[in-house]
Amino acid sequence: MSAFSLVVLAIFFSSAWQLAEISHAQCALVNAGCTVFMHIPLTSYIGFAVLIALAASGIYIFLRLKSEEKIIVKTTAALAQAIKKLSGDSKTVFDAVAAEGTIFQSDLIRKTGFSKVKVSRILDRLEMGGLVERRRRGMANVIVLKARV
Repeated sequence: MSAFSLVVLAIFFSSAWQLAEISHAQCALVNAGCTVFMHIPLTSYIGFAVLIALAASGIYIFLRLKSEEKIIVKTTAALAQAIKKLSGDSKTVFDAVAAEGTIFQSDLIRKTGFSKVKVSRILDRLEMGGLVERRRRGMANVIVLKARV
């Protein structure tokens, strides 16, 4: 977007400058202070400003996306480290959720063989680590995987 607006700006400026030079050459007061800038119409200046604003906004958006991309990469790396650090029962519960992607908490209890309290506490830790998310569905909880390796 920025490159396109800068190219259009260059073409637009070149055309406006050529028209102003033609008008300047026809000016009767060339020696008495008639300048080329006096022959560039106000609409051309408005067009220049719009194209410059468009280029600036394109550069801003590009830089903002780059910074958001860096944040995503850092977050993904941190989640991967957190998953690698899992061990024992936490790893068992996480692997059960990862196998399904989305699973009811009651099915998770059945699948792992752990008690309701133990699964709830493990899910609390996994949720605090940003690895899973519990969502209420009626009288049950659905466990949704938030991070994958």
